[in-house]
Order: sequence, then structure tokens, then C-alpha cells
Amino acid sequence: MFKKWFLYTVVLLLPPSIFGAGEISAAPAFNQLIEAANRSQAGFLPGRNDAANAGALTWEYPSDSLADLVGRDSLCLSVYRLEAFQTRHIYSDSIHAVRDWIRLKFQSLGYDSVYFDTFYIGRKACQNVYCVKPGSVEPENILVVGANYDSYNTQSDPKDYAPGADYNASGMAAVLELARVFSLVETRKTMIFVAFSAGEAELAGAEYAAAKFREQKARIEFMMDFNRIGNNSIIYNHADYWGSELNYGYCEALGAAFYRTTSIGSTFFGCRYEQGLPSSFHAFTEQEIPSVLVMESDWAIDRWNTDFDIWYYLDFDFMAQVVRGAAASLGFIDQAAHTTDFVKINDIGNGHALRVTWGEYNPLYTYYIYYGTSPWTYTDTLIVPAGNALYDLDGLSEGQTYYFSVEGKTEWGRGQIDLVQASEKPLLFPRTPGNFRADPDSAAIVLTWDPSVELDFGAYQIFRRVVGTEFMLYHDNYKDTILRDIDVFPQTLYEYFIQASDLDQNYSPVSDTFVVAAATFNSGILQANEFDPGGWPPEEAVTGFYDGIFADTSFTVQNLNASQDTFCLSRSIAGQYSTIFWIDDDWNYHLFSNSTDSLAWFLGFETNLFLAGYESVSWLTGIVPQHPGDFAHDYFGINRVEMNQSADFSGALGRPGWPDLHVNPNAGLGAALPSVSVIDPLPGTRVIYTYDSRTDNPAFEGRPAGVAFYNGRGKGIALTFPLYYLDTADTRALINRALVYFQDIETTPGDLNGDNRVTIIDILFLMAYLFHNGASPDDINQADVNQDCQVNMMDPLYLIAYKFRGGPAPSPGCVRRP
Repeated sequence: MFKKWFLYTVVLLLPPSIFGAGEISAAPAFNQLIEAANRSQAGFLPGRNDAANAGALTWEYPSDSLADLVGRDSLCLSVYRLEAFQTRHIYSDSIHAVRDWIRLKFQSLGYDSVYFDTFYIGRKACQNVYCVKPGSVEPENILVVGANYDSYNTQSDPKDYAPGADYNASGMAAVLELARVFSLVETRKTMIFVAFSAGEAELAGAEYAAAKFREQKARIEFMMDFNRIGNNSIIYNHADYWGSELNYGYCEALGAAFYRTTSIGSTFFGCRYEQGLPSSFHAFTEQEIPSVLVMESDWAIDRWNTDFDIWYYLDFDFMAQVVRGAAASLGFIDQAAHTTDFVKINDIGNGHALRVTWGEYNPLYTYYIYYGTSPWTYTDTLIVPAGNALYDLDGLSEGQTYYFSVEGKTEWGRGQIDLVQASEKPLLFPRTPGNFRADPDSAAIVLTWDPSVELDFGAYQIFRRVVGTEFMLYHDNYKDTILRDIDVFPQTLYEYFIQASDLDQNYSPVSDTFVVAAATFNSGILQANEFDPGGWPPEEAVTGFYDGIFADTSFTVQNLNASQDTFCLSRSIAGQYSTIFWIDDDWNYHLFSNSTDSLAWFLGFETNLFLAGYESVSWLTGIVPQHPGDFAHDYFGINRVEMNQSADFSGALGRPGWPDLHVNPNAGLGAALPSVSVIDPLPGTRVIYTYDSRTDNPAFEGRPAGVAFYNGRGKGIALTFPLYYLDTADTRALINRALVYFQDIETTPGDLNGDNRVTIIDILFLMAYLFHNGASPDDINQADVNQDCQVNMMDPLYLIAYKFRGGPAPSPGCVRRP
């Protein structure tokens, strides 16, 4: 123990400039390496693994020399130093010291642009650390290299001890080492090295960074993420790299660099976020940025997130090999031409010519067009004259589909990492307008379709009828690709189709027809009932149960059946009602996710949605965290759910104003139900029910099992349990309370407990919410009584001044804007 603490003390005292020097000397600028190389790329198509490329990979790789700049010792010292902080948990006292050390480390490498960017997890401020190396030739094109620097521990209090040597000091050390390597050479493109905070808090730092890059329209070409690269075993002795099917070219470049520059193997795995393996690269993949995760292959490690994830168990020789391959591949990508990521084909309209255009013209590149009659098999190549970002190809066969890719090559002849393919066919007559659809809107019907690809396009003709009557030409000579039809009657079905014409008055075939009704949102309550024919519970029993529950309420029933065509709810039907109760009590089929497009549209108006059923919420969310754009996140305020598969749910305890619920032991499943989930709600989501465990299981007892959420327009309630198996009187009381909640549109600012007045109870309610993990108000804006767009200690002080000191009255806030 003395030796361990002595080493930590020594490492803590070392200056940042020590880490990374090792035995490595400076290298020549990258452009000098390029000039010295003799490359031949004739006929090579990057990003493809075709046999035609087999003999083309003959040029020298000057970027491979970067692998020799990687120092094992500097990787060791970085891991030692990060572990020496004892913990890097985001709520620990040392997290700011870790952040500051990383910044000093980047600065010690000679970088001028090093900065923090702050984001929040609840009220906790976290900082990503950015280090920017500007490109010398194409600074607008950016490569991102990142890893999360925080740590976690399941064996000890992570705020006191979470060494995280492999998970993820090793990944952070790789980022620091690559920053050192590339500080020694000139790069063509800009490189941004990022230390992500809160990786162990649902990847929050990477999510924030990727979304901000997208918001700022940063031209991110590629992102490389490192997560656990320090463990090795004789069984595996290779690295894994994970990506998606969207970026095979970059994955191939990485694998080829490993083959050329390391003594270990590498294996590519394609994946999506929902398939597991959470890591920072997923945040960038979700923003449609080509991204790759590099990690160790041995998944049988039992030291991750434990007291024993320490440097002693790491294989630094293996780790250095991983970083060697990464350095060589990043250098190769840096020197490649930026991918021509937008290719468009237009039909000239004479039956034998097509126009190829691409997104932008780079004067440093020479552009090549590859084309043929089969996907990714190109039989012809054209060199595009300088200064052009379009080319007209003539002499083609009418009706034949042609496939195209456009490749730019640098002044050194280096092509792209990957290609984008587009296809089209030359035709004499116009095409049927693509992706035509008609959707309801409030008191209107909206028609949309794809724009014409024909350069001799003339106009669109739109035909309409009331169902049961004859079609009439509704619009002629229409040029746009969207039409909002407000000349409609409520509760009336209309049918539409369209066609296109060219300048020579040739007409396309007509589109498919769409039948739709304008939305009114004025027909009361729709009860959407899912049934499993022949399954459990029986359809007639469920129907009788809900007829009794809704006996005093006027409603319409829409049955949904997985074995028939009625397995989803259309916008035309949903749009006729103000409130939808979605009931799913059967065991086998859970159809709610089939209708989320219609229901997301529905909740964009002042409407209400109630969801309750057996595993309905867990089928909607899966086991992964929810993100903006996910239905459960945006419309129910759910972050994630966790299921208790044991028969342990004996009921739900209502928060103030909501009735307690009890399982009916005679309903068919006994006194306790299995497979009921608990909810991790988002801030601002009101918990209305908590799980009542039959065994008082501490993992589930008292945790949220029902939530209410207001998105600024629509109100949503989600319950993780079915209603059919509950006591009838309890269920009737629940439905009545939900109707009151849905109908209570006007609220009193500052009234946080829902009793339509502002009292000391509301002040205590707000204090409990802020400081004791109390229930959230229905509408978080009601708590922002001083209108500063945040909820903090100033708000209860404002209410105290209002109630007892004659202060100004509270007003609705602006935390969440409609």
C-alpha cells in the first residue's frame, strides 16, 4: 500500500509536460512525407472491398510513419496520472482537478486553442475539454478524436474511489497521446481532440458535443472514440472497432492501418445504438457523422467499474499497438480527399441524357465520375473539367438505371475514404411524382410529394373528390411540392391523386390515391383497445371491464388487432378526438409503437394521451436510455425504464390527488403481477404513481411507475402496468382523475400541488422538489414564478415574498416554451 500511495504522490507532482516525451523525437511535417512518397492509385475506388481493388493498393503510406511516434511510456504515465486522482466521478470533489489537468496537458503540447464547454445534468455543471489543431489545407474539414474521462465504481462509493484505469483512463490516454503525435506534424484537416465528461451518466457529454456540432453545422468528416483499450489476453490479442453500415470505408481504413503497422489483429463489428455497446461514438452516429469506436476484444473482464480497475492489470504494450493503428489510420484519413457527400442525378428529359451534380466544388481537387448499370460496379470513368460541379452524360439507353459515384482527388492524387452512390434512369416521359401522401392537419389536409428530377419539368396536376363522388381536377399548373387544402368540411373523407407534366405536355402516370379527413379534435374520447384474438385476457371480458369503467363517459372504441389490418391508428382517426385512452392488456402483442408517428403528430396539438398496459411502455423504450426524438422522451418525459419480471407488483401508490391502486386477486393473475417496470423520469416530469412491491423489494419499492408530462401543447400519462387486473373501483377513480387532469388547462401560476391556489403548501412542495427529490409539478413553468427561465432557490423566495411580504404575484415561467 505504501508503494502504491508513493507512486500516486510522485505522479501527482509531475508537470503535464513530462507526460508524452518518452524516447520520441520530432518528425518532419506531413506534407514533406507526402512529397517524398511515390503513390499510384489508378483505378482504385476507396471504401469498396471489390476484387477490382485488389491490385490497386500499391502506393506507399507515408501516414504509417505516425505509428512510430506513439510512445508506450507516455500512455503509461497518462493512465497512472488519471488513476492517481482516486476518482473521476462527476459528483466527486476531484472532477474539476481532472478537467484542469487535461487542459494543462493539451496546452503543454503546444496547442493554443484549448477550452471548456459547460453542459448540465440536472443542476450539475459538467465540462467537456476541447483541443483544436487547425488544418493547413482544408481547415473546414474536421476529424474528431474523443473519449470520456470520468469513471464509476459499483463496489465502492464512486465519489470516493473509482480508479477506472481501463474504463476509461486508457481511452483518455489514447486521445492525449494522439494529440501529442499530431502536434509533431502538419495536418491537412482540422483535428479536434475532446475529453467528454459524464460518459458514465448516459453519455451526456458526447450527446451534448455531437448535437452542438450539428447545430453549428460543423463539417465533421469522421469521429474516432476510445473506450477501454488497456486489457489484452492471449485468447484474443486483437482490438475491436465498431461502426455502422454508413461508414464502412472508414472502418476499412482503420483495419488496413492495423494490418500494416501493428503486431495485433483487429475485428470490425457493425452495430446500432439500440443493439447495446453504449459509447460516445453512438452520439455522433445518431447525428449522421461517420464514427468508429476502438476498444479491447476481451469482454470477460470483471474489473470494469470495480476497485480493481487499476493500472497494474493493464497491458501497455497492447495499448501502444492499438494507438499505433489509430494514429496511422487518422493520418491516412487526414490526407484523403473529403468525401463528396451529396450527389444528385437529374433527367434531362430527352430519353438519353442525365446530369450529375454534387454538393460543392473544391478547387484543390480533380473530380472523377464513375458509372455503370449495376450497384457499385462501375464500367466507365470520366474526368470532370476543372471548375465544374456538374456534368451532362449523353448517349445513354432510355429506361436503363445507371449508378453513379463522384470522387474528388487531392493535388497529390489521394482519393476519398468512401463513396456516395446515386442512381437514375433517362426517360422521355415524366415520372410519377414520388412519395405522394396526404395527411390531416387542423381544419385542413396537407399534400406532399418529392420534387421532380426532370430538367424539363412543367407542372403538377392535383385531382380531388369527396369519397363516393367523381374525381375533379382541383389544381392545374401547380409548381410546388406541398399543398395545404383548407377547402374541406369536417368529418368528411377526401381522396387525392396527382400527376406531372413536362414542357412538351407529356404526362406521367398518376400516383396512388390517398383517403384522408381533416382533423377537428372535437369528438371527445377515443378508446383504442388492443386485442390478441384467442389470447388472454379474452376480448369480451376486456370489453365488459372497460364498458363498466367508462360507463359515465361518452367515448368511441377503436379496436386494434395484430392479425388484421387494424394494427395501427391513422392520423385521420386520431385527429377527430381530443383525448385518446390507449389500452393494452394482452400478453403477446404490443402495437403502440406502430402508431407513434400518428400519436406524435396528435400531441403536437392541445390534446391528451393516456397509455396503460402490460409491458407497453417497456416495449416502447427497450432497455436503453431515451433521447430527444424518442417518443417516450418527448411525450411522456421518460429517460429509461427497468422491469421487475417477478410477480411482485401488488399495486401503485398515488401521489397527492391520485387514487391508490390495488391488484384484483380474482382477475386471473393472482395478487401480484409480473413484468411491471419502474421509470426513471426526466426533470420536469411529474410522478403520479409509485411501485408497491409485494416483497418490499428495495430495487423497486417506491420508484415511479406512472408519470404525467406536458410538452407545451399535449398532455401525456404513461403507466407501466395494465388496468384490467386492478380493482374496478380503483380503476374507475383513476380514469376520472386522469380526465380532470386532461381538462384542467388553465392553472394558477405558483400552484404546484394542483389545488388551484397558492399557499404555504406550494412553497413546501417547491422546496421538496428542489432539495429533497420531491414530486415534480405538472407543468415546470408553474414553478418558475419569477420568469427567469430556470427553477432554483429564487422561486420559493419569490413565493414567500408574495404570500407574506406583499411582493408581486407569480407569473407562468419560460423553462419549457410551447
